[in-house]
Formats: sequence, structure tokens, C-alpha cells
Amino acid sequence: MKKYSILFMAIATILFISCSKDDNDYDDGTWDTIEITVDVTKVPMEVGPCGGSQPEEIHVTWGDGSSGSGLEDTYSHTYTTPGNYKITMKVRNMKIFTAWYYYSSIHFKDCSALEWIRCYRLGGSKDTLTMPKTVKIENCPNLVEVDLSDQRVKNLEIENCPQIKYLTCNYHKLSSLNLDLPLLEVLDCGGGVLKELDLSHFPALKRLYCNDNELSDIDLKKCSNLVELGCSSNELVELDVSNNTKLKSLNCDYNYDLETIWVWDGFDPSTFDEWLVPEGVKFMKK
Repeated sequence: MKKYSILFMAIATILFISCSKDDNDYDDGTWDTIEITVDVTKVPMEVGPCGGSQPEEIHVTWGDGSSGSGLEDTYSHTYTTPGNYKITMKVRNMKIFTAWYYYSSIHFKDCSALEWIRCYRLGGSKDTLTMPKTVKIENCPNLVEVDLSDQRVKNLEIENCPQIKYLTCNYHKLSSLNLDLPLLEVLDCGGGVLKELDLSHFPALKRLYCNDNELSDIDLKKCSNLVELGCSSNELVELDVSNNTKLKSLNCDYNYDLETIWVWDGFDPSTFDEWLVPEGVKFMKK
């Protein structure tokens, strides 16, 4: 009888350890991953990795040897030593993610439930407020909206996120933008240093705001659904909207070298909701 009792206790112990291990296995494929890098230059520095948007099922390692699980233990963390820290978040069922401004890089990996990403300007030390950001988003099948307003993004990668309809990355440090987003309807990439803008993979695009960049050319041939175009304050010499017959709003003012706008047969600017072009520009039909 004693042998059976010992055997039973051994089996129960093994099962308990096994279950505990499974419950805490954050790499078992059922957890989404978000990695954030922060540069702490002034201490103490308090970091709240996702504001109030974190789900109940969350585990965070802070990169300084400490970690926490659940809402209360992951809401914020204070760093007391300067340095570069990698925050790793493991979450389940997170639909909305909000990030503060003090990260230097952020990486969303395999976030199956994520629908909306929003990054805020608030928070962080003065040293990090103007720090160029690196953002990578991959394998987020339900992601619809990405808002990186005022984030000074320098590198942006988005892979295998086919449902994105809205992308805002204005006031950035990007020199080029080349993404594959077949359902994208609205792109705001104004206020930066863009020299190249590849729109060939945005067939559903309806609204494009790329004003205040350094673009000398915009190829709109694949954007036949475009209804609004804001491309003022660039370096355009000519603009071809001959394939954009649904266009109802155009602002290409302050392109001081703009000489020609190519339009479609039947084009009539009086039907536009907004029509702002430099004086003396010629309209040519293709």
C-alpha cells in the first residue's frame, strides 16, 4: 500500500510540474510577441509599454532581470540605471496596442488578434523624443489600422499583414516607402524626407497624403481608385493623374518646378471638391 501511495504522489508531482511548465511556456505558439527597445538616458525613467491597452493574459520581461504577469504587474516599470533595454511582451487576445514615444524600436510578431496599433507622442525623456524609430510588423492577419503619427520613424517594415486599410506614418525620417498592402485605402506619409514612394502594391488606395517631402515623381498608374491626393510642397516637375478618373480632390501647390499635369479625356477641375495647383501649370491630355 505504501508503494502505491509513493507512486501516486510521484505521478501527481510530475503532472503538477508538467502543467505548471505548460502554463508558463510563453514560446508554445499560443502567445503573441511584441519586442520593444528603449534607451534609458535619464533616470529614474518610468515606462508603460502599452498604456492601458494590455490584455489580462500578459507577461513582460523588462530586460533588467525583472518580469511580471497580469494587468497590475505589467502596467509600468521604472528603470534606475541608464542603458539599452529590450522589453519582451507575451500576450493573448490583444486587439488594440498603444505605445508611448520613448521606444527606439518595436517589433510585432505573429499577433493573431491584433487589429489596431497606435503610438503616442507623450512620455519619455527629452533625449528620446526626437530619436528615429525602427518599426517592424509581421504576420498580423487581422491588423486593420497602423497609426505612427509623429514617431520620427526611420525604418518601417510590414510583412504578411494583408488586412491593413489605414496607415499613418507622418512626420517621419523615411527616405523611401515600399510596402505590399493590397487593401490599403488611406496612406498618410506627409512631413518627412521621402525621395521614393512605391504605390504599385496599393490597388485599393483612395486617399494619399504625401505632402512636405522631397518627391520628384509620383507614379499613380496603379491607383485607379484614388479620390483624394495631397502632394503639396514636394519637388515635382510633372504629375500624371490620367489614370485617376475618380479623383475629386487635388492639392499639389508649392511644387515650384511643376510644369505639366497629365489628365484624362473629359477632365474638368470645376467638378473637384478641392483644386489647388501652382499658377501657370499646363494641363495635357493623354
